[in-house]
Amino acid sequence: MRNAQNYDIPSDEHLQHKLLNEAAFFQLHKLSARLYLFKDTSLLNVEHQRILNEFYAVSFHIQTLLGDLYEKDSNSSWCIPVGYISYVFLNMFYWAFINQAFFRLSRIVYSKYKYLQYFWLYIILSLIELIFSCIILSPILFWHSITYLTKDYYCYVKFTQTAGILWLAFGIYGIPLLLLSLIYLRITIFLRRQPNNQLLIVKQRQQRDLVVFRRILITVGLLVILGIPPIVLLIMSQITGEEPALAFRLIWPFISLTMIGSSVSLIIFTSQLKSIILKIIHHNRVMLEPRP
Repeated sequence: MRNAQNYDIPSDEHLQHKLLNEAAFFQLHKLSARLYLFKDTSLLNVEHQRILNEFYAVSFHIQTLLGDLYEKDSNSSWCIPVGYISYVFLNMFYWAFINQAFFRLSRIVYSKYKYLQYFWLYIILSLIELIFSCIILSPILFWHSITYLTKDYYCYVKFTQTAGILWLAFGIYGIPLLLLSLIYLRITIFLRRQPNNQLLIVKQRQQRDLVVFRRILITVGLLVILGIPPIVLLIMSQITGEEPALAFRLIWPFISLTMIGSSVSLIIFTSQLKSIILKIIHHNRVMLEPRP
């Protein structure tokens, strides 16, 4: 009996020690992912904007569901401002990719100016972009483009509001795509003018940043492709003069896919985050495996 007791006590201590190590491993890699996002403010900004847009998408879905089930009217004094702010946050989502591109531009072309890579600079840029987004999208308020959708139970711009829809397309998609193209052109011209005897370390770093920038372009391109269904519905509205049935209910799944796609591409195209998440998944799989 005494021998059994001596055998059980070390076994329990060993098991407890192993569980503590596993918990520490998970928390360490979880912290590493957060620290990496915190270090690269542009990546952190993308995630923040994605969460805000997902919040609005879910809230609109809830309003529609309550309206369908209980005929709950959501046409309050806050309806139009909430619809307007949702467009502002969607615009900020694409501006977050501009910040990523500008960060790569500062590392490749303007590497001598270290202040262009400071954390607080991108915080200030985000605030400036928020003000700019509010100003550039304000015409839809003056044109009264945002109206209450009686079939969907929230306020948004109808597809029959041609001026409002075209202005939103210009502000949300047009300006960010134009700036991304100009930044990519500036980086390409700069790299082509570099001498052949450039230091190998500098050249490799610039090529890595260029690859990351191209991945940003691919991500934004995929997000724009997911915006094709609204364009099709817009064309149908202009031809028929009427808004297609269930138009907005068909659009929101594509917006949700856009947000999910941004997170997936962030993981796939960011090697540091990808390796951290793969380690966490592998570690969880090992923990779930049955022990003999």
